[in-house]
Amino acid sequence: MHPFTQEYDLIVLGSGPGGQKAAIAAAKLGKSLAVIEHSWMLGGVYTNTTGTIPSKTLREAVLHLTGITQRELYGASYRVTDNIPDVSFVGETEDNLTNASIAYEVGVSRYRELARGQIVGAPDGMLKLLVSPDDLKLLGVHVFGINATELVHIGQAIMGCGGTVEYLVDAVFNYPTFAEAYKVAALDVMNKLHTLSRLRQ
Repeated sequence: MHPFTQEYDLIVLGSGPGGQKAAIAAAKLGKSLAVIEHSWMLGGVYTNTTGTIPSKTLREAVLHLTGITQRELYGASYRVTDNIPDVSFVGETEDNLTNASIAYEVGVSRYRELARGQIVGAPDGMLKLLVSPDDLKLLGVHVFGINATELVHIGQAIMGCGGTVEYLVDAVFNYPTFAEAYKVAALDVMNKLHTLSRLRQ
């Protein structure tokens, strides 16, 4: 640990009524804590030069950090879990598809294979597409690593419009970006499907 680093069980942003209550409860439980407060001002804790952290933002942050957030959109489950690394998915999982006896093929793109992943030093991320071999529709998109919670929206939009993996093969993605992972994964799944088709002949 760095000599100027201190670890706490709880960090309270501001000592308003909510902050005081949290600090007192933590102290009663024997937890180490720090209260961060720059100055008094209307609207909450002053944490930077541009504004404050409103309570709704803090509530949303807690929901995201606890992994509770799950939404239903276009009939597909859309889940974002903020961890390190980011993890996000929309649609079906391999377990669900297997248990329901639904055929699917997997396309994968690893961040270490992307120029952007190499530039920012992100070797551990991955994007996975679950695709129907019958009509090529996206059944699920799973992303983990840097920007996963932002990347999943591309798959969500395509699934919401009933799009297919062919769209991703034909689409132009900026380079170098993590979004390019969609094209790499789409090409991966299409190559697998073409190989399977040739083997069946």
